[in-house]
Amino acid sequence: MISLDYSVFFQIINFLVLILFLNALLYKPARKTLEGREKRLRDAELERERLDGELVRKRRDYEERLSGATREALLEKDRLIGEATEEGKKILDQANREILLIMSDFQEKIAGETKEAMALLEKKTEAMALEIAGKALGRSLK
Repeated sequence: MISLDYSVFFQIINFLVLILFLNALLYKPARKTLEGREKRLRDAELERERLDGELVRKRRDYEERLSGATREALLEKDRLIGEATEEGKKILDQANREILLIMSDFQEKIAGETKEAMALLEKKTEAMALEIAGKALGRSLK
């Protein structure tokens, strides 16, 4: 059987001193190190979450600006196409007016040349008719 004598009290005291000594030299620094590591991990996780939120916000802002710029570009494109179409219509109208003027001048010129040709043909026809009639009659009709 185990006997309780004064050495048990020394062992208990020795054990308690050893626990206090180990607690001061080993356990507290190890716990501080672990707590510091956990705090750094928590801080890193919070920083990561903050950066993720910022990334999402910046991506959303970028996409909004991009869609706004796309809309503006499309509106500008439509505006430029409208202006080009309007300018094209003006150019075509001007060309049509010029063509009408040229056609009018050309028709007048053709009409004048036709009158001249008709007058010349009438003179030539009359002279030819007299010549043919003279040959047919055998004498000059002039």
